[in-house]
Amino acid sequence: MNQKSLIKQLTISAWNIHGLGDKSNDDFFLNSIKSDINILLETWKGECKEYNIPGFNTFSKIRKKKKKAKRHSGGILVYYKKIYSKGISHIQEGTNSQNRLWLKLDKNFFGLTHDLYLCAVYIPPVNSTHYENDYTQLEKEISTYSNKGQIALIGDFNSRTSSHPDFIENDDPDLFNIHSQNILPQNYDVDQFLKRNNQDKILNAQGNNLLELCLSSRLRILNGRYIGDSLGYFTCFTPNGLSTVDYAIVSKSLLTSVIYFKTNEINYLSDHAQIEIFLKCNISEKQYLFPEDKWKTMKSYKWNDNSKNILIQTISSENFINEIINFETKKYSENQNGIDQAASELDLILCNLTEKTCTLRHTQLTAGSVVYAPFLISPTHFFEIQHENENRNFSIDNDDEFDRSYLPSDQTTTTGVNISTREDEINLFEELKQVRNKHPNKFICSYLNINSLRYKFCAIKDLLSERIVDLLIIAETKLDDTFPDAQFKLDHYHLWRADRSAHGGGLAAYMRSDLASDRQKHLEFKTIESLCVEVVINAKKWLIAGLYRPQSITDNEFKNDFIQSYDKISVKYDNIVFLGDLNYDLLSKEKKQTLESACDICDLENVVKDATCFTQHAEPTLNDVILTNKNIIYKNVVNFNCAISDIGVYLYLLWMADCDRASMTVFSVSVMRISRSVLKTEL
Repeated sequence: MNQKSLIKQLTISAWNIHGLGDKSNDDFFLNSIKSDINILLETWKGECKEYNIPGFNTFSKIRKKKKKAKRHSGGILVYYKKIYSKGISHIQEGTNSQNRLWLKLDKNFFGLTHDLYLCAVYIPPVNSTHYENDYTQLEKEISTYSNKGQIALIGDFNSRTSSHPDFIENDDPDLFNIHSQNILPQNYDVDQFLKRNNQDKILNAQGNNLLELCLSSRLRILNGRYIGDSLGYFTCFTPNGLSTVDYAIVSKSLLTSVIYFKTNEINYLSDHAQIEIFLKCNISEKQYLFPEDKWKTMKSYKWNDNSKNILIQTISSENFINEIINFETKKYSENQNGIDQAASELDLILCNLTEKTCTLRHTQLTAGSVVYAPFLISPTHFFEIQHENENRNFSIDNDDEFDRSYLPSDQTTTTGVNISTREDEINLFEELKQVRNKHPNKFICSYLNINSLRYKFCAIKDLLSERIVDLLIIAETKLDDTFPDAQFKLDHYHLWRADRSAHGGGLAAYMRSDLASDRQKHLEFKTIESLCVEVVINAKKWLIAGLYRPQSITDNEFKNDFIQSYDKISVKYDNIVFLGDLNYDLLSKEKKQTLESACDICDLENVVKDATCFTQHAEPTLNDVILTNKNIIYKNVVNFNCAISDIGVYLYLLWMADCDRASMTVFSVSVMRISRSVLKTEL
C-alpha cells in the first residue's frame, strides 16, 4: 500500500541547561523544547517525573548524589514527542556510564536507510572527579552499534577542536600500493576534504581525543559545515571566555541525510547555546496516527446538496448552542488529562455535527484519507457572528443582507489600476508558481495585508501548498486566543502569531520548516505591531520583521519605538529588512516626514518607489514599504496584483543580487485577475 508521507524531516536538539531547577516553568524554556527529540544535559536533578511537558514522553539518566553534596550533579533528560513513541527506544544496556544515554531510532518507522543509534553525550572535564576515561569507553560503544546502523552523537564534549580536520588528510589509496599490489580492501572509502569553520581557534587535549575518535570511527562534526552554523559559532559563554564545546557528530554515511545544523542564540537560561540537527526522514501518517487495526473502522464523510441548510439549522438549534456554551464554561484541569478530556468532548461535538450534516462515505478508508469537519471557526467567534446577524435582522432567505465584506471582491476595475478582462487573464498564484519554477533556488519572502485571516485561510493554504513562497508575513489577521494555532497550521511551515484582537490588527508568519529560521520575540517592537524572524541565507543571518502601525500610534511614539528597536536589532544583525504597512504615505511630502526622519537616523532606505494602495475614492498612496540597510542588493522591482484582501495594494517582487535566493514581497489588492501579457512584459 502506498502511504502518504507527512513528515520529511526529524529535528534533534541538545542543550547543557546548567541546572534545570524551576526553568521548566519558564515560558521561554518551554518554547525552546520544540524539536522532535530534545536532550537536556547537566540537569542536576534526581527523578524527573515532575518535569512533564504536554505532548512529550521522557527518558532520563541520573548521576548518583554524593553523600556530602548539596545537590545532584550531571543528569540527562530526553523529551521526545509522543507520536514517535513507537519508533524510539532507550538502550539501557548501551553504556555503563552516567554521562551518556543511548537511543535507537527505528529505520522502518522513520523511513531511514539504517537504524539510527543516537547518543546523548556529556564528557566531563579531565580534572573532574566524574571523568571516566569517557572517550575510550565511547569508542567501544560506537564500535558495537556502528555494525548495526548509523551513529549520531550530540551534546557537550568539553572539547575544543579549532578547525583541525576530523578526516584523513590527503587520503589516497595509491599510497598503499606495495609491489603493485594495494593492501587496502576493495571497498575502502577514501576520505574527502571537508572544510569546517570554527570561531574557536584553540585545540586542547580533549579536542585531540574527539578528533581521533572521529578518525577511528569514521564520524564527522556538523558544526561549521551547514547552514545555520556555517561560520562555526561559539556554543559556551563564560566569564573566562568563549568556546565551542557542544557538537553534533554523525557517521560519514549519514552526511547526505543532514539538511542543516543550527546553533541557537545564547539566552539567560544557560551559559551554553542550544544546538539542533535537521535530518531527512520519511514518516507516513499510518506510522503514528492510527494503529493498524483501526483503519477500517474510521468514518469518512462528504458534503452533499442539503448539507448547507442542515448545518445552518443545526448550529442555530437550542441543543447545539447549549452544547457549545457548556463546553466553553466547563472548567478543565490544567494538565494533560484536562487537555485530553477537553479535546475528546469537543471532538464528540464536531463528530455529531458532521454526522447530522454530511453523508457517510461507503468506500473503505485507506492511509492518507482525510475527514473534513465543516466547522472551521472558533465557537466563541460563531456566537459573535450570530449576535451580529441577529442585531441586523439577518435572514438566510434575504441574500442581500448577508455581509460579504470579508470575501474577495469580484470587481474587475479599480481606480488607478489598469486591469484587463480579456481571455488572457489568469489566476495570480499560477503566475507566481511560474516565477518560482523559473527561480527554484531563490529565497522568496512575502508580505500580505489580509484584513482577517480566518475568512481567507483557504487562499493562504493554496498559496503555501504550492511552496511558492518561503516566508509569508500576514498583517491585520484579526485573531485572538479563541482561535487555536491548529486551525491555521500548514504542513511544512512553521506558524508564528502576534495577535492583537479579533476585531483588528495582528500579525502572523509562515516560514518553511526545512529552512534555518526562528522567531526572535525578544527583539520585537513595543508599540508598533511587529513579528521578527531570523533566517539564514547563504551563511548570513538576516532579521526580517513584519510591521504594522495602527493609526492610533502618534508620530512621536512611532519614531521613538522604531529607532530604539532598530538600535537593539542592529547590534546583533548586519542584514536587516523591515516590511509592512506603516500608514505613512511616502508620496505625500507632508505625511512622509516622520518615517523619512526615522529612516535617515537609522540609515535605512525604502526600496518600494511606486504606489501600493489603490481605492476607488482616493488617490493612490504608498503606505507599504520595504526598509533595508542593504539597499544595494535590491533591483528589478516588479508590481503585481492579488485578490485575497479587500484593501487595494500591490504585490512586489525583489531580487537579492548578492545571494542565491530572491526576496519577493506580496501585498494584497481588490481585484481577482491580472493580464498575462502585462505580467510577462513586467517579468
